[in-house]
Amino acid sequence: MERSIFLLFVLFFNTLTSLEHVSRQHVQKAIDQIDRLVIESMDRLSVPGAAVAVVYNGEVLLLKGYGVREWGKMDPVDNDTVFQLASLSKPITSSVLAAVVAEGRVRWNSPVISLDPSFRLSDAWVTQHVTVADLLSHRSGLYEHAGDLLEDLGYDGKTIIHQLRFIPRLNPFRASYAYTNFGFSEAAYAVANFFNTHWNTLANQKLFAPLRMKHASFRYLDYQNAVNKAVAHQVKEDIPILKHVRNPDPQAPAGGASMSVKDFAKWMIFSLNGGTYKSYRLVPETVLLESQMPYIVSAVDLLDDTINFYGLGWGIKYNRFGNKVLDHSGAFSLGIRSQVVLIPELKVGIAVLTNSYPHALPEAVTQSFMDLIYTGKIEKDWLPIMNEKFIKVMGDEHRFYKAPQMYVPHIELERYAGDYYNEFYGGMRIVSEEDRLVLVIGPKSYRFPLKHYNKDAFMMETKGENSVGETKVVFEFSSDGSLKRVVVDYLNNHGLGVFLPVKE
Repeated sequence: MERSIFLLFVLFFNTLTSLEHVSRQHVQKAIDQIDRLVIESMDRLSVPGAAVAVVYNGEVLLLKGYGVREWGKMDPVDNDTVFQLASLSKPITSSVLAAVVAEGRVRWNSPVISLDPSFRLSDAWVTQHVTVADLLSHRSGLYEHAGDLLEDLGYDGKTIIHQLRFIPRLNPFRASYAYTNFGFSEAAYAVANFFNTHWNTLANQKLFAPLRMKHASFRYLDYQNAVNKAVAHQVKEDIPILKHVRNPDPQAPAGGASMSVKDFAKWMIFSLNGGTYKSYRLVPETVLLESQMPYIVSAVDLLDDTINFYGLGWGIKYNRFGNKVLDHSGAFSLGIRSQVVLIPELKVGIAVLTNSYPHALPEAVTQSFMDLIYTGKIEKDWLPIMNEKFIKVMGDEHRFYKAPQMYVPHIELERYAGDYYNEFYGGMRIVSEEDRLVLVIGPKSYRFPLKHYNKDAFMMETKGENSVGETKVVFEFSSDGSLKRVVVDYLNNHGLGVFLPVKE
């Protein structure tokens, strides 16, 4: 009862303060400058294509595509061009689940195991008590990005979530924040399991169909089959390169959504209007507000040292004007960047979708827009500032190994060959062929040629969304000369990259 009264008070207070500081005129003047800013920023960063939406007080004030869908071709980005959203999928998933929670059969605090009895973590007590909200707010105790490397090795979502139980040590439950795609995805998959349906079907029923989001989907195949779609690019030395495709189906609720900017604008209005779109009430405002509240401290903002929070699929902070800001960014290192920023009290929001990586164009544009609506001017050149922040947050994961001081040749290659096993990553085979070793791993038998580094250490080129360039593979022998274990450095975060020989 006290929580309900509090939520109603917040709703009443927000209604009184809505639109107090920012008018439609402020927003329109900002839009007049955003158009030029997007074009200039794309040129500075060699971004092939983008789409921008600005909504205010239930209306779409800007909906526009920029550039091309694919570098080297003339097909323009328009309002119906489908973009992959990457982690911008998370607040979309939160909205789908809000619609489910509104029906009463599932609660934000429902234990996950009550919805998916097969779910397990290594800690039995946490397994029994972790809730939908815990997984959506990244406070379950799983380490950061737990399971992502399994996806890079070709495992499906169901298998990856099953393997989470083999992570031996968890962070403090509900007391630590660690961003996890597969923990987050399990919250959605568990709810879909409870209703005996697929996640994409549930999303269509609860959100996409009611809001008439015609090009929205959580299935990669739907994106792939779209004729009018933005293709992912990696920018290398100012040249956009079409090198990879990113199929995020295993983590669909966390990173697998795709849609047009026109669809995205409808969802923005729904989110800003407390669960209503064009007078159609889809979700009670109190339920949606629960997803937009802070659940855990996530970080200190690198720009202004303020505290950031995470809600249920939302980043949350409070700006210097006293307004709560909801935001989320999306990134695939294989070629996608995006961001949305909403200010519910002012009923204003902006989204920027792009088809390339790495850059912080979305954040630079959204920050400039916020400057304009509050102060009437762009206070800084945000592009280099945001790019520097982006690099610090994302980090350069490539690992560099110094040349050995004293080179020692390897022993006969056949002595390294054999089958190995790891409880978390499964089976691995080392094959000796044509005077080299090849590491074979995963359900699709991905092959990684090894080149000698020194003595019993070899180098392997990683691949996939979480590639770190070259990584070391070290064979360790017992005193009797038998092979004791193999350590794959790239997979050895939290001690999970140790493979033991399979005994015949």
